[in-house]
Amino acid sequence: MLELLEQSRILLSLASGLFGLLVGSFLNVVIHRLPIMLLAEWPETANPSSKSALSLAQPRSFCPHCHQTIAWYDNIPLFSFILLRAKCRHCHTNIHWRYPLVEALSAGLSMLCAWQFGYSLTLIAALLLSWSLIAQSFIDFEHMILPDQINLPVLWLGLLFSIADIFCDSHDSIIGAVTGYLSLWSVYQTFKFLTGKEGMGYGDFKLLAVLGAWLGWQQLPLIIMLASLLILRIGLTGGIGCGKSTVCDLFAGYEIGIIDADLIAREIVEPGQPALQQLSQHFGSQILQTNGSLNRVLLRQIIFKDEAARQSLNAIMHPLIYQEMALRINQVDSPYCIVAVPLLFETGYQDKFDRVLVIDCDRDTQIQRVSHRDQIDLQQIQAMIDSQFSRSRRLELADDIISNISSLQVLAEHVKKLHNSYIQLAKDRTPQA
Repeated sequence: MLELLEQSRILLSLASGLFGLLVGSFLNVVIHRLPIMLLAEWPETANPSSKSALSLAQPRSFCPHCHQTIAWYDNIPLFSFILLRAKCRHCHTNIHWRYPLVEALSAGLSMLCAWQFGYSLTLIAALLLSWSLIAQSFIDFEHMILPDQINLPVLWLGLLFSIADIFCDSHDSIIGAVTGYLSLWSVYQTFKFLTGKEGMGYGDFKLLAVLGAWLGWQQLPLIIMLASLLILRIGLTGGIGCGKSTVCDLFAGYEIGIIDADLIAREIVEPGQPALQQLSQHFGSQILQTNGSLNRVLLRQIIFKDEAARQSLNAIMHPLIYQEMALRINQVDSPYCIVAVPLLFETGYQDKFDRVLVIDCDRDTQIQRVSHRDQIDLQQIQAMIDSQFSRSRRLELADDIISNISSLQVLAEHVKKLHNSYIQLAKDRTPQA
């Protein structure tokens, strides 16, 4: 059998494609479960009352909506998706498009690698790199996370394969790994020293180190240039009542993509959504109204009286919100996008954005606006303000600031200036022909 694969490039490609389908099925498990496992370990997203034993191996695959275990005949890569007509056999909920896409992509790249490299050690190396990048890409796409659990083993594999001169020799691989890491690390540290703020996540320069180790230092400029083509992401935040929605509306007037975390938070707790089910399981059916929708007023009262309850709520909601947010960012076709996140600093996600815009006003103005808008008492408003980062801390961490204490006309002028600035920044990121 091995001799046939060695002699026939067609058979090798077909066998690699079939094996790639199986690997793609496992990659879907990694893409779905690894971020959940990581978020459960991080203090800012951990649910103190949750003791889930979720791993890559256990429990068996199950529907994320009805939680029914998936039988083996419903879990055949790609074919089961087609036979089931993209719906769960039990609850008939649509199966996420990512599952067949990852399986097909894994199979296609596996066949391409086999056709290109033939029966060789280079083929094994190319397959391992391709599969790891598929997992990394979809995790980053859905969660804006680049896990060390993938990055570091793949980095060491790249260095080991360089001993056999697979894609580059050891000299170029080692320099590539070091240069890839230090090039972004030095930018990160310089920016942090000058501004006191973090400009990117550690996963970014670890991934560049991985690519440098596999492909050699000579390919790093091309990789960085291609990465620069990604959309400019502006994180917009501010205290409650500072006018974030008004500023977003003004940016939307320039046909800029706006992604609102508050809107996403409302959408994912609609009846029938998994988030609402998780909330009702944790806080009890008391938080549901008679029509099955979320009783937001009651839930707000619960979390502002109980810090542990607030942490549990955040642990349930934040991962789902940021997952949906990442999906929508990748669908924007404007030169830059505005992502409004009220608790951007509190959740530690500011390093996922190229710049952070803070909408600012004084505390008295916040209280006046929230009281008029939401008709809630002063004590609750003050508790809400105090639960967020202080005004001085927000301003310290901001890249850009809009002071919203004057008229709408003045506010519009501030937005116009920043819009022009962001357009120029987006142009500067794109290599010119």
